[in-house]
Amino acid sequence: MQLARRLLSYARPHKALILLGWLATVLYGLSNAGLVYMIKLIFDDVLIRNTRFFDVAIAIIALYACKGLGAYFS
Repeated sequence: MQLARRLLSYARPHKALILLGWLATVLYGLSNAGLVYMIKLIFDDVLIRNTRFFDVAIAIIALYACKGLGAYFS
């Protein structure tokens, strides 16, 4: 236990960067989940009903941008 505390003391000055990396990883995961959900919208709304093409396209671009930012900062 004492070894773990000593090792964590070295990370203490970098607490903000560790938190930023963790939040970026969460953003990356949520973007991936959003892209998987977009597949449903592509099949249901765009291909079958021919509606919401522009909305789905913008959402996919935004999700890929968030995914890229999350990957870069994590």
